[in-house]
Amino acid sequence: GVQTCALPIYKEPIIFEDLFPKNAEVELVVTIFMAMLELMKRHELKVLQEKNFGSIILTGGDASAVESGED
Repeated sequence: GVQTCALPIYKEPIIFEDLFPKNAEVELVVTIFMAMLELMKRHELKVLQEKNFGSIILTGGDASAVESGED
């Protein structure tokens, strides 16, 4: 079956791994990661990773860049 995952809107930065339970299926993690990439492309999400293999920190992006045609 199809799984859905509603992501809440966070005002504070969140660590990517904290979005999932420890036993999350790989398909779910990959799907959310792909959606994250799309949101980054649209400037709706900013991502920070301070070192290789470090935690991925998600913050809100600048959606106004999309509205003004910046890319």
